[in-house]
Amino acid sequence: MDIIESSLLILLGAVLSSIAFLWKTRTERKKLIATALSDLLEIRHYALGCEVVLKEVEAKIAIPAEAKPILMEVLNSVLPIGDQIHSRYDSAISELSKLDPLLAFRMRSKNSVPNSIHLAHQCFAQAGIKAQAPDALPLLQSKIAPLLNDAVEELAKHHSLYTYWRVRRIVRNDDALPAEFSKFLDVVTAQLGDFKKQEGTS
Repeated sequence: MDIIESSLLILLGAVLSSIAFLWKTRTERKKLIATALSDLLEIRHYALGCEVVLKEVEAKIAIPAEAKPILMEVLNSVLPIGDQIHSRYDSAISELSKLDPLLAFRMRSKNSVPNSIHLAHQCFAQAGIKAQAPDALPLLQSKIAPLLNDAVEELAKHHSLYTYWRVRRIVRNDDALPAEFSKFLDVVTAQLGDFKKQEGTS
């Protein structure tokens, strides 16, 4: 009887230890996914925000095609994203690789996508803006949103269904400027119009 009780206690202890280990691993995995998701959402917001600002400016002000890379370079300089965000994301993905190597493999370097486009804008701007260069930029820019949207949705799905639902709402509705910034552009456009009129009469 004592042998049976001892065996059951050992078995129970092993089961409880396994449950505790799995719970700890799951909790740590969710924390790392949450960190990576938060940082990648911010990187996505920055990258797509620059594109939305450019489209809004184009809708209000006539911009020559060859000037778009320069404007994007200005936007990237005025609205920089901190290096600490990239470092934190890379660190979270590296730690996640110990728990979920396949997910970490798929998410690795996703934060560098906007930097690649930024470098393209920089190269075009510094090269004197050849006439054909602006045609390549919309193609490059159009690849950012699908890549980042898929990445944040996959991370959210691995975190929880509720997080996935919330992130999908962000992805579906995050394509417009805040009303305050739009009003600011209206004021700037009106002032530019007045300036041009004054130049025409002088």
